[in-house]
Amino acid sequence: MAKITMIKRIINICITFLCFSTISAQAIEYEFINASHKSQYERIVTQLRCVVCQNQTLAESNAPLAK
Repeated sequence: MAKITMIKRIINICITFLCFSTISAQAIEYEFINASHKSQYERIVTQLRCVVCQNQTLAESNAPLAK
């Protein structure tokens, strides 16, 4: 019984990972309503760190997850 539960968890983790990797691999183009929204976006991506690289900001990172 424990083996079946473990296999189900592994399958769920794999499916979740595939869903997120598919979503993050798509190129996202942003259209901003005004210049204020664009400047706010740029400020945020230059402050937040990439969870993959950790020593780079989201703007600097080439990791698919950062996109």
